[in-house]
Amino acid sequence: MATTKKETTTKPITPQAAPPVVGGKITMEADVVATIANYVATGIKGLHSVGIPGLHFALDGKTIFDVGPTKGVQVEVGLKQAALDLDVVIDYGCDIQAVANELRTEIAKAVKQMAGRDVIEINIGVVGIELPTNKEAPKAPSKRVV
Repeated sequence: MATTKKETTTKPITPQAAPPVVGGKITMEADVVATIANYVATGIKGLHSVGIPGLHFALDGKTIFDVGPTKGVQVEVGLKQAALDLDVVIDYGCDIQAVANELRTEIAKAVKQMAGRDVIEINIGVVGIELPTNKEAPKAPSKRVV
């Protein structure tokens, strides 16, 4: 039985040219970092919500509610760093310190990864505790007399 040898030709691999380096800076609105922080916060166990419940204000006779992806988050952002202030509501029974620490860690990681900014400070204001809603209502006292 004859064997056939397959001839192969190889092309030399040429390195790809590196993209040209173009100078410039990337600026970022505070709302971008606030949106990242708010989104990350939604995944933290024990955190009920970000923002002060029912917060609203009037502007030119119209009531404006504090809603949206930047609710409860104030940000200062520079070319290399960011600092954040968050108002949060924690679920009843949760370790507030642990929730706050996880919130700081996860937000700092996400802002660094997505925005390229080092987070130098995250101040957390706990503005409320969300009580459980499935608690049984107190039973009416039984009648003593039939």
